[in-house]
Amino acid sequence: MLSEQEEVSVCALFDSYCHTVLRNAIRNYTKHISIQEKYEFLAECPETYVKKSCTRWDVYEGDHLYVAYKNRSYQLDNGLLLQAMQSLQERELGVLILGFWLEWTDQKIAKELKVTDRTVRNIRSRAFEKIKKWLSLIREST
Repeated sequence: MLSEQEEVSVCALFDSYCHTVLRNAIRNYTKHISIQEKYEFLAECPETYVKKSCTRWDVYEGDHLYVAYKNRSYQLDNGLLLQAMQSLQERELGVLILGFWLEWTDQKIAKELKVTDRTVRNIRSRAFEKIKKWLSLIREST
């Protein structure tokens, strides 16, 4: 049999243990929820999600869209973006293609187009604004 003082200390240890277990359970739960929110999403209809995720689409060379710049073609997978990029001036299109498809630096693009680095940034900014404006007009009309 335990003395009264030993019972009090055993109860205190048990109480501390229970608090630790609950604290860790809550931490694990909140961590699980944050990971779930970050990497998972809820589909409107689970059956539709399963059908889409189990469906395999064959990709053929003819399925892709291409934008042309200086007698070369660069692949796009978005029809609206293709139309928006076709509305750009050649210099604006060139800055986007050289920067994003060919991953050139601003200095290299500036040397190719015979302009300054700042002009390259201004051209890119104008191209982005035109694409945003074009896409917003399309979305408003639909």
